[in-house]
Amino acid sequence: MEQFKLSGSLTIYQVNEVRDYLLGALEKEDEIRFSLSGLVKIDTIGYQLLLSAVRTADQNKKKFVILDWKPEMEKYVRRLGLERSLGLEKTKGESG
Repeated sequence: MEQFKLSGSLTIYQVNEVRDYLLGALEKEDEIRFSLSGLVKIDTIGYQLLLSAVRTADQNKKKFVILDWKPEMEKYVRRLGLERSLGLEKTKGESG
């Protein structure tokens, strides 16, 4: 299991670097836990990357868990109707 804590921003400017890391981790690990606790900014591209990582993990029969949602991020995901796709319902009661 790999645990990754994202700090700072997940925007169009960081998404390529984070994507490359996640793809490498998904090749090596059966489970990745991705903490958003240090995240201060995320844009639409960042949410798309998270959704893509969840789907890629599912397609490869691996587990990608997003932890430590901030209230404003959780609210945005729910407004978009992506809470199930991003695993928000599953991780709501889990601790990091």
